[in-house]
Amino acid sequence: MKVRFSVVEEFVAELEAEQNHVEDNIVRATYQYEQSTSVPLIYHMSVVAGFAVRGKLVYVKQACGDVWQGEQIDKGDKRKREGRTNCGADRSQSRSPQSLCAPRHI
Repeated sequence: MKVRFSVVEEFVAELEAEQNHVEDNIVRATYQYEQSTSVPLIYHMSVVAGFAVRGKLVYVKQACGDVWQGEQIDKGDKRKREGRTNCGADRSQSRSPQSLCAPRHI
């Protein structure tokens, strides 16, 4: 079973409530890019995060803004190759006041 949240605060509340039951204590986060259907060089960037608990996948997808082809996408690919796990989105391009990239203490 999958549980999808569209509000970051609700996802974080669920994580806090289930923190002692998260499988292997792993919460994963990544960038997701979707090409714009109206402008060929623009990609819509989102952050997707999730964890498994009690046999279900709990995840959230939060839109962060738009990026030019090659700009942040290349940086993200470079980070993956280097094995970095920190969230380093350029917040100057974010359209949402809430971002999964903001520090959260649980």
